[in-house]
Amino acid sequence: MKLKVSAPTTVLDVTAGDTPITDLARLAALDGVSSDECFSDYLLDDPQTKELPSKGVSGGYLRFRFRSDLNQLWAETEYDLREQLTCAETQSLMEYTLGQWSDGVGENFCPAYAEETGLFLSPHLEDAIAQVA
Repeated sequence: MKLKVSAPTTVLDVTAGDTPITDLARLAALDGVSSDECFSDYLLDDPQTKELPSKGVSGGYLRFRFRSDLNQLWAETEYDLREQLTCAETQSLMEYTLGQWSDGVGENFCPAYAEETGLFLSPHLEDAIAQVA
C-alpha cells in the first residue's frame, strides 16, 4: 500500500527575475528531478509522526513529475505503508510532508537546485492532496 502527497508546482527562472516558466517543453524536461533525502528518516523527530515507523511507514522522497494530462509539473512524495493509516495519521503524515517541503528536505533541495540550474521549484502547499493506493 502507498500514500502519495502531491501538489502542483510553479517553476521560476531565477536568472530572469523569478519569471514563471510556462513553456511545456521546459516543464516536461523537469520530470524526474528529485532529492536523495528520505523523508521517513525524520519521522521520529516529529511528535505527530513518531509512531508511524512502527506502523510500517517508510520511504518518501521529493520528486517532480510532469503531468501531461494537466500540462503541469507536480511535486510528489510517496510513502510505503505496511498497514492502513487512520484518518488522523494520514493527516499528520500529510502535514509532516508539507512541512518537509517548505522547511526541511525541500528547503535544502530547492534553493540548491536553483543555484545549480537557475530554476526554483515551488510546490503549492495549499493545493496539496493525499492519495492512498
